[in-house]
Amino acid sequence: MIGSIHRQLMSMPAHYRYIAIPADSYDVAFGTLVQHGLFHADGIGRLGIIVITEKSEGPPIAVVDMPPERFRIDAAKLKVIETKLLAKSRPDIEVRI
Repeated sequence: MIGSIHRQLMSMPAHYRYIAIPADSYDVAFGTLVQHGLFHADGIGRLGIIVITEKSEGPPIAVVDMPPERFRIDAAKLKVIETKLLAKSRPDIEVRI
């Protein structure tokens, strides 16, 4: 299961990618993720890890355990995403990196 989630995350066209893990299964899930690799195959980008702690009362608590590192995105995929977004609205500011 974690393997298929990992493949989906690594194929997403997004600069920053996170995975949320429940605190009670953190050790097992983190170990499996490390086996699959937190970094992209080309070495650019690392998955961020968010740990979710459920409380009996009140909302759950989310803590960023490992911050992500920026992934590289194919220019053609980015162009498709930007075209769809800009068709709906125009941003106030645009920064190209």
